[in-house]
Formats: sequence, C-alpha cells, structure tokens
Amino acid sequence: MGTTENMIIASDLEWTKTCPTCGIAKPLGDFNRNARKRDSISSSCKICSADLARAYYHAHIEKCRERRRVGHAANREQENAKHRAYYEKNRVVILEHVAARRKHNPDTFKHAVRRYKYGISPEQFRDMLDAQGDVCAICGQSETKLFQGVLCDLCVDHDHQSGTVRSLLCSGCNAAIGLIKERVSVAQALVAYIERWHAQ
Repeated sequence: MGTTENMIIASDLEWTKTCPTCGIAKPLGDFNRNARKRDSISSSCKICSADLARAYYHAHIEKCRERRRVGHAANREQENAKHRAYYEKNRVVILEHVAARRKHNPDTFKHAVRRYKYGISPEQFRDMLDAQGDVCAICGQSETKLFQGVLCDLCVDHDHQSGTVRSLLCSGCNAAIGLIKERVSVAQALVAYIERWHAQ
C-alpha cells in the first residue's frame, strides 16, 4: 500500500503517508482517493492538493473556464439532474452554508455566484453597470428590491439556451420575462392589452 519511504504504520496501527508537497506525515483521511495511483490515494494531502489546484486555475484561468463551459454545454441535462439530486439530498445543509457565506462575506458571495453562473468577473459586472448607468436595461429604473434590509444588485440576464450574458435587469423585469418565458407574442399581447385599457 504505497512505498515504504512515504508510508509508515503508527503504533496504533493507523496508516499514515508523507505528503511530498508539505513534507508532513498525515493520516490517510487527510488525502483524497485517486484510483489512478497504485495505492488509490493522491500523492499530496487535501490541503496541498487544493492549493495546487487553485494555483493552476489562476495560472490558466481562461483555459479552465472554457473547458468548463464546453463540458457543461455538452452534458447540460446530465449535470443539471446530478446537481438537482445533490441539492434535494443536502438541501438543509446547503441553505445553512449559503446563508452563513452571504452574511459574513456578502460581496465575495455575490461575485462568486456571478462568476460561477455567468462567467463574469467583478470588473466586468461593474463595466456593465457603468454602461447602463446603474439602471435596468428594460425599464430604465434603479433596483428597489431589498434582501434582509440590503438593496439588491441588478440581475444578470442571460440566454437560457446558449448561456450568453445579455444585460442587467431589475428584479421586476427579470421576473416578468421569465414568467412569459421570453415569448415575444405574449409580450406583444401584453403591451396591446395595457395600451387598450389605458386608452379608455
């Protein structure tokens, strides 16, 4: 089970392994499983593996984002089904974790969500706000929705088929186009209905 220079048996018969990155001997529980390794355990410990993965991501950020976008587009339904199943199974824990992150790091949380869902950075979001004058691209009004007493940011509107980011909308307009499922015929009928009754 691994090489003798990397693994030892402690006095209590618990296996340990030396991480080559940090040089510390740790319990096997501190290492990720890796079926490609001879001992089925990753070379580096979980902490070092996370640091290495983070460093690689920042060094190849565009490549990683593109690979994620391509992979998601090719397996959209399977990934969405997997995520829904995981959410339903762990809903309570997930909601508690999200609430804690939102409370302690509201701006960091919002930036992380936008980057994950839409692939835009805080700088890109700020540029979009500046281009629109901090108002909704449809109604031309500022956001008025409050969440836990804090004014919300404008919503990022995107094409649900291609994932392409379009503009920033207020909560009301974003909900409206969602409710009519972006059907132009329904939007036109809605406008005609309002105009007809305003004319009376």
